[in-house]
Amino acid sequence: MDKDPPAVDVNPPVSDSTLVDVVGPDRDRPARAGRRVFLAVLTLFIVSALAGAFGRESTSSTGQSGNSVTVTAPAAVRAGMDANVEVAISSARIMTAPITIAVEHSYLSSFTTFGASPAAASESSDGKFLLLEFDPPKTQQFRLNIAGTSAEDSSIHASGMLKVYIGDELVSTVELETWKAS
Repeated sequence: MDKDPPAVDVNPPVSDSTLVDVVGPDRDRPARAGRRVFLAVLTLFIVSALAGAFGRESTSSTGQSGNSVTVTAPAAVRAGMDANVEVAISSARIMTAPITIAVEHSYLSSFTTFGASPAAASESSDGKFLLLEFDPPKTQQFRLNIAGTSAEDSSIHASGMLKVYIGDELVSTVELETWKAS
C-alpha cells in the first residue's frame, strides 16, 4: 500500500509578518461611519446646489385686477459675475396700458453695468427709483430681463424694492435681496 508522504510546508512562517498590525472589521467601524456621513452630507449639498437652492429666489404675487407678477433674482452672486433679475407679468386680459417697472437705485448700485431686455421706451429717475417705462405690450404676457455684472467693490449685501405698475395701478411690490460671496 502506497501512502502519500506527509505534506511538508515548503514556506515556513516568517516571524516578521506584515499581517500583525492589520485591524479587524470591528475596529474600523467608526471611521467607516464617519466617511459615510461625510459623503451623505456632501451629496445633499451638491443635489441642493443643482436644484437651485443656493442660486435664485422667486417671488410671485397677484394684483387685485388679476395681474400676476413673478420676480426671479439671484440670492447670492460672486463679485465680477453676471446676475439677472427677471420680471414676468401675466394677465387674464390683453394688456393695453403702459407698463412701468421701478427698481430702487440702492439695489442697482451693486452692479457695475446693467441693461434691460427688451429696451424700455423711456427711462427716468425720481431720485430713489430707476423707472423703466414700456409701451403697452398688447399681449397677456410681458417679460423683462435686467442683466448686470456684480460690482467687486460694493458691499456684501444689496437690497431694494422693485415695483410693477400697469397704467397707474400698482400691481406688485417685491423686496430684492442679494448677497455677495467673496
